[in-house]
Amino acid sequence: MALLASRAKKAELVVLSELLRKKMLQENTPLIRNRWNFFKGHPDVFVAAEATAWACRNLPITFPRDYKLDGALQQLSLEEDETNEDVCSSLGSVSFSNDQLTHEQAVAMFQKLLDAGILKSATEKRKEEFVADKSFFRFAVDDSRCDNFIRSIVLGFRIYSCAVDPESRLFQRVCSSGQFVSDESLQACEIVTWICKHFNIQREAATNLADHMLQNSIIGPVHYRVTEFMDNSYFYLFKMEFKMVSISHLLEDASYTDVPTPQRKCPSPPPTYESLLKSDGSVTKAALLHPEAPFVKRDLKVVPDGCGYGFCVRGDGPCFIKVVDPDSPAGKAGVKEKQFVTNINGKSVLDMKYRGVEDLIVEGPGRLEITVLEQNFCRMG
Repeated sequence: MALLASRAKKAELVVLSELLRKKMLQENTPLIRNRWNFFKGHPDVFVAAEATAWACRNLPITFPRDYKLDGALQQLSLEEDETNEDVCSSLGSVSFSNDQLTHEQAVAMFQKLLDAGILKSATEKRKEEFVADKSFFRFAVDDSRCDNFIRSIVLGFRIYSCAVDPESRLFQRVCSSGQFVSDESLQACEIVTWICKHFNIQREAATNLADHMLQNSIIGPVHYRVTEFMDNSYFYLFKMEFKMVSISHLLEDASYTDVPTPQRKCPSPPPTYESLLKSDGSVTKAALLHPEAPFVKRDLKVVPDGCGYGFCVRGDGPCFIKVVDPDSPAGKAGVKEKQFVTNINGKSVLDMKYRGVEDLIVEGPGRLEITVLEQNFCRMG
């Protein structure tokens, strides 16, 4: 229950921060922009003092008064030249008070977001206090080191914010076993397409982002149990309810003081190439197959002469070229010493001892097709 409570509170803070961020970007001169400090550029940051003053001028303590998302979304789409009366009539269930934020309340609001990891200092890694000075801050979602849970909530909220607009036609009615399930389901391929369009990335990268939403329980499948999000025709529903905590509630509720990010069990990092070598530095099969192994693959064809092929192999899986006569058919075809042998005439030999490899060569069809891995010194450098 504690985990679910922390997830819900974290989500409420993230949604509120997303609304604040969008309003800050909608200013005639956006508060969030690229800035310079001591000849060093800082992308997508705001100045603490400017943001505090802006919040005091533009945000009532009741922003937004209730938790209905549709009204708040309408608020963000309003043009700045509308009058206050027009604003109030357009917001529907979201209304405002004349009680504007005080300086202390604005600082406290940003402090709560900083405590929750939703704001980050752009210049200090562990800045723990929000002070209305010239310090640079950015929203975590604009930081390359953004917490995966926060990024997943933001992505889900942005997709949902677009989907609630009937013109988007993202939501579809879905039934299961003849029973109505929901009018707010999304097809996996449509989610991927939306992410590609709005983030200008390829479908593989977009699928990976959507998978983060699945793993963080932002979305869930309708019909099937799945462990990995795929770019297919499956339907998904939002499992997280996007509620917003009002600023007044945020400041009054002590439980928002420090909302931890729910910790999920993360897989161990993949082994490095160096960690797969033997203690004496010799190469293992696993090291050869590592994606960062410093080897290049070569497919060679060797036709023997009257004296044979002109090389010999050694090793017990993987085998390697021990000796090669440079003037022999093998030497002229590109076979070199210290190359590792992976295939002989289409058969994998990575697990074979050298005597078995020799038998394959001798018993072959009279010509040799050999695949080797040759050390790539450029990659090592």
